[in-house]
Amino acid sequence: MLSRIARNTFRRSYQLRNASAVPESPTEVILNDKMRNLGVVAHIDHGKTSLVDKLLQSSSTVPEALKAQASQVQGEGQRLMDSGDLEQERGITITSKPTRCVYKDHIVNIVDTPGHADFAGEVDRILSMVDGVCLVVDGGEGVMSQTKYVMERAVHANLQPIVFLNKLDREGGLTMVESGQVETEIFDLFIQLGANDEQLEYPTYYGSAKMGWVTDNLDDAVKVVKGAASPDAYGMEEDKKAALPTSITGVFAYEGVERAPLPGGVALPGDIVTLSGVPDTIAVGDTLTGEGNQAKEPIDTPPLNPPTLSMDFGANDGPLAGKEGTIVQSSRIRARLQNEVDNNVTLSIGISETDGEKTVVYARGELQLGILIEQMRREGYEMTISPPKIVFSKSPSGDVMEPFEEVTVDVDSEYSGAVMSALTGDRKATMMEMNETDGKVRMKFEMPTRALLGFGPEALTMTRGSAVVNHTFVEMRDHAGPLGEGLEKGKLVCSEAGKATGYALNMIGERGSLFVEPGDEVYPGMVVGENSRAGDLDVNAVRAKGLTNVRTVLKEEKANIAVAEKKSVEEIIAYMGDDEVIEVTPLSVRLRKRVLDAGERSRIARVKKQQREAAKENKAAKGGGGKKKR
Repeated sequence: MLSRIARNTFRRSYQLRNASAVPESPTEVILNDKMRNLGVVAHIDHGKTSLVDKLLQSSSTVPEALKAQASQVQGEGQRLMDSGDLEQERGITITSKPTRCVYKDHIVNIVDTPGHADFAGEVDRILSMVDGVCLVVDGGEGVMSQTKYVMERAVHANLQPIVFLNKLDREGGLTMVESGQVETEIFDLFIQLGANDEQLEYPTYYGSAKMGWVTDNLDDAVKVVKGAASPDAYGMEEDKKAALPTSITGVFAYEGVERAPLPGGVALPGDIVTLSGVPDTIAVGDTLTGEGNQAKEPIDTPPLNPPTLSMDFGANDGPLAGKEGTIVQSSRIRARLQNEVDNNVTLSIGISETDGEKTVVYARGELQLGILIEQMRREGYEMTISPPKIVFSKSPSGDVMEPFEEVTVDVDSEYSGAVMSALTGDRKATMMEMNETDGKVRMKFEMPTRALLGFGPEALTMTRGSAVVNHTFVEMRDHAGPLGEGLEKGKLVCSEAGKATGYALNMIGERGSLFVEPGDEVYPGMVVGENSRAGDLDVNAVRAKGLTNVRTVLKEEKANIAVAEKKSVEEIIAYMGDDEVIEVTPLSVRLRKRVLDAGERSRIARVKKQQREAAKENKAAKGGGGKKKR
């Protein structure tokens, strides 16, 4: 596999500047036939990281122990390049990671990238580091929303593509590829994105990264999948060349997932390196140049799509503040967020306009924010986080603009009607396309980003887990107006402090679903479940069973408590209401009302209701007046 990809990788070489010395003409492109930088891009779960892991096992620079580790983790359903704890737990790639493969006397610097739309900025930031991309496409799914996004960026950056149709060993994969549908979709996508003639001459490979075989001949791929030929004939050609010796420090490159010093401390043109001793004033996107022969202009970096969501991070001010976390000060929370921004170009921060002690974090989606919160929680931080807010903008004429998303839903045909109703109703989605194949329906919608919040878990529930939802940012458009009232969920709100009892939860469970278990610490204003009816309901989750010396059948009945629903951080972000906050500690993630006092919440609710009714009357009066004038 490495040899086949390497041959096309070195067809053209557009190399970056020498990392250790600036050429005589800093603006010229340095050509290096021995090195090539390649970004591996794809939609989520199309097999990018599996491909990179297999390439590492073919490389001469990777130690045998690391190759054995790669083989072991793949056998356990994990990926070597997904080295972070959260990446391994969730089975997704979160950050872009470079590594180095050697084939004969050639070096291929490979960058593995995330496939989830929330982390698309990780793709944007590496495009200026590579001179080609390997587009991995699941043969059973074809072109998806994130496939379009990553290739749009790659085409506009004038990068040379290689296409790898993956997962042909899976059911349905080979059928779609044999029919020509997938290759037609890819070619049409390139045309749509404005690819030039040279980009349209991309080579196409067929195979299975997981099984470790690849071929450039579709007929050979059919033989392998149908058992008429052995996959060993199309397996990876491992390069037995010895690894280059390393003897210096200061300039490093990744070999596999381990950092190693470069020989002589010299980086060659096209190398992707890590430098030690870089001052803190250097940021992502800055250009480093030699002191004696300075570059006249910095290297351009690809523009990033704007953030779509923001949340306020602050110190925990709840009743249990300071009991579970070790880092609780708002100043330290802000410092941690600033450090994150210095290394993650897709995030930005500011100071809250309503509370100077709180820090506003701007991001691309609830998953990206959820990952950040989870990382900080595991580091010992304790904090309170506000509901997500959509990042609006103003048009040149002064109209309010909001972000819109393209949403793709793959679902069994029997549930397509329910999904369509859910999106085109209260969520104000517009259907753009609908196709049905072999009992599966793929629907494409365009809708406001704020309307998409919370739809993922809802789609899984209404389709019994068969729905796959993907989305990507489209553009800023005119504000779509208020969403339907049916999206608001009623909550079960605790009215007393203490430990939840099985007796109380057994009775509360009849009114909806539970979020807590017996023995959990609760307090007034904390959300302990979802109400089966509209509106919030105050409940006593700490009530104990009354003691009496009278024995009856009813008194001795065993409580059958429903299993508590445990939501992830990003699910809570999408689920929470405007009047709620998340309380995050190293041990717990709690949802509570912003105002803990039940009487005060009732007063605020009455005022809001009066304001809504007044707004409706005002709108009706204006409409009536307009008709009379005509």
